[in-house]
Amino acid sequence: MFLAGIHIFTLWGCGLNIAMMRVTAGVKNALSWAFPLFILIASAALQAAASGLYG
Repeated sequence: MFLAGIHIFTLWGCGLNIAMMRVTAGVKNALSWAFPLFILIASAALQAAASGLYG
């Protein structure tokens, strides 16, 4: 269920977050990749946990 939370639209949103952090916020390369990837993985894990709880 974890991998079901990662699809083309979440990857596109992650890419947009990376671009937004690099261009508009001026964040350096490593941090601009780390935080959106953390959000992507955390949201997929939360979706998998909620799916496990509610069937």
